Amino acid sequence: MIVECGACSAQNFVSPERLAVRDIPPRCWECGRALSIGAGRVEIPGETRRIDPESKGDADVERCRKLIRGRTT
Repeated sequence: MIVECGACSAQNFVSPERLAVRDIPPRCWECGRALSIGAGRVEIPGETRRIDPESKGDADVERCRKLIRGRTT
């Protein structure tokens, strides 16, 4: 993916592997500023989404199922 730096207008190549690491945004090769790549919106074929370690995951799903059935806890 080619991303243009908003600060200096340099064109930067960002590989799919680099896009997969969303914790740290890629930097411009010329000025060093963080590139705006829409990290939350970029999808790479075959990539799995990160799971929030703070989410309750299956517990939330099960609670919702019980509420739908009319059994609250």
